Amino acid sequence: RVAMISPDRFALVVRWSDELSPEEVARRHMGDADVVLCEGFKRSALPKIEVVRRAAHPRSLLEDGTIDPATVLGIVTDAPGEIAVSREFDLGEASWLAALAAFVREWMAERER
Repeated sequence: RVAMISPDRFALVVRWSDELSPEEVARRHMGDADVVLCEGFKRSALPKIEVVRRAAHPRSLLEDGTIDPATVLGIVTDAPGEIAVSREFDLGEASWLAALAAFVREWMAERER
């Protein structure tokens, strides 16, 4: 275990030998969190927002079939309109992050109903 502490922040890094699902990690360590963002876990059934930067990768995981389209809520991209998806957020627009945050809030509110 490694803990990083400052006057207003705390972070804990824990290693384990068995691969855990994101649900298990959240249950063990973040039970009171409203939102847990995960990186990786491409094959999980969790809802996903893919970040697609053509400058870094010529094809997205969605285009390659690496992730299940049924799990993709939307994409954040530097190539808007190139990938068939229900919701996209254009990295070239100054408001992309605010729009993404609003989308996630709405999506969570719908699930709570």
